[in-house]
Amino acid sequence: MSRFDAVLVDDDPLVRMSWKMVAKQKGKSILLCSSVVEFREKIEALDRSTPIYLDSNLGEGVRGEEFALELSSLGFTEIFLATGYDSGDLGPLPGIKGVIGKDPPF
Repeated sequence: MSRFDAVLVDDDPLVRMSWKMVAKQKGKSILLCSSVVEFREKIEALDRSTPIYLDSNLGEGVRGEEFALELSSLGFTEIFLATGYDSGDLGPLPGIKGVIGKDPPF
């Protein structure tokens, strides 16, 4: 089972590049995925306590809020939205532990 300090699922290449640079500077191990499909290919190797950061708009009509429910049902416990939206505009967020901006959490 792979252990990462964080996983980011975001379809924006600039956001992924930013997180990658900060993770490298901070000595953190990060898995970057550009889509839900790419993440699903790696899901079985992930520890269920790995912090997962999801964009609200994951592309291809997929919402991070909806994907979080699937991840929660699979036993993931540290699920966050990494979005530019204000958390008050998102409504109830079952399965999501918190909402952060687009800046890496480390």
